[in-house]
Amino acid sequence: MMDKELDGSYHDVIWHDSNEKQVEYRSMDYTTDYTTKGLLKAHILHSIAPTAIYMFRRDKLLSTEGFGEVPSGQDFILMLRCIENGMKLCYMGGAWVIQYLHKGHRISLGENKVRGENMLYDLKHKYFSILTKKERRYVRFRHYAVLSFASMRSRHFGAAVKYAALTGFGSPGYSVKEAIRYFRSKFRRE
Repeated sequence: MMDKELDGSYHDVIWHDSNEKQVEYRSMDYTTDYTTKGLLKAHILHSIAPTAIYMFRRDKLLSTEGFGEVPSGQDFILMLRCIENGMKLCYMGGAWVIQYLHKGHRISLGENKVRGENMLYDLKHKYFSILTKKERRYVRFRHYAVLSFASMRSRHFGAAVKYAALTGFGSPGYSVKEAIRYFRSKFRRE
């Protein structure tokens, strides 16, 4: 970061379960354009957001309004504010942090997650003017896919099926492409 005079950086993320078993490796290499508009577009499309993968210059981070008071998606809001603040950010390949998925209550499960995701979708919708029609369709696809996974993890199987149908029927091509990407990430090792 110092060599490139960056205000912040982000990298890949590894998730482990409580038994130290890796359950997912997610590459965050979506961005090719590091201008404010390019970062904003990448963030709206893919959410370059898991909190543990950020590193910021303190003074730059303090110049934002931080996470915000939202039911979930605080990490998305923080990165959005950093991008909109004109921070010079860059992706740094590799995973330098392990995040642990614990059992029990989490803000990423249940009705809180559904409310939060709907709030984030409404927020993303405000940026649709910078997206192509295909990119807007992709954002909708990801929204329903996330709701399907969140519902399934919360054992709300009826809602999971409904959102999965909206995902698949709305964008069959994206459904196949992202399923392949997801399952590849499950087997990628640190």
